[in-house]
Amino acid sequence: VKAIQELSEALKAKDNLKIQHSEEGRAYYSPMAHKVHMPNAELFVSEQGYYSTLLHELGHSTSKTLGRKITGDKSTDAYAKEELVAELTSYFMSAELGFEYDTKQHEQHAAYINSWISALKNDKNLIFKASSQASKATTFQLDKRHDYVVEKEWAEEIKRQNEKTRKLDSPRVMDNAIVNGFSNAGDLANAEINLRFAKQMAQIANRIANQEPGQDRLMRELRQAEKIWDYKHSPHEMT
Repeated sequence: VKAIQELSEALKAKDNLKIQHSEEGRAYYSPMAHKVHMPNAELFVSEQGYYSTLLHELGHSTSKTLGRKITGDKSTDAYAKEELVAELTSYFMSAELGFEYDTKQHEQHAAYINSWISALKNDKNLIFKASSQASKATTFQLDKRHDYVVEKEWAEEIKRQNEKTRKLDSPRVMDNAIVNGFSNAGDLANAEINLRFAKQMAQIANRIANQEPGQDRLMRELRQAEKIWDYKHSPHEMT
């Protein structure tokens, strides 16, 4: 559940997705507004039902960035295909995030199955096309969540270290630091975090040099670490 919550926050922060809750008993994605609407969680029979439905709608939300066209005409094969992509994406994401997806919880599940059967009769390769697009949607969502979590962890680490620096800058600690050869008690905390950042960046660079899988993700990690390093050494503190 925590991983799905992180995914939601990541898509809001990094894909400008809006997620709205209300008493309206219908879940849907609006491509025009790039918004997912969800009924309030208490309107679902179970927590599993809520998050299963949310994953399905988040699957739809990738259509804008990945260039899938969404039609509101439920009688078309295009509509059935998009529903299949969203459903497969939600299955894949459930497996990646360790969540037990329950298809029976989705209010439209039976209707979807009927539409898929009809569409598959018209296009024998539909399942392969939909699987390919669902795989791209899954990678997109996992990358956004990964970047969001990494940046959040780094930000929290900097905040902790800044707080530690402020505590070390107290008069008593400052006097002790001067006696021990430090011109600024904050140097103690800065030395610790600088070493940690340097080790982290070296590990990422080494994995890139060794051609480990996920090179694009590793490069993003390294760039994020470099940005935070630059931020840490700028003349302001994170609040």
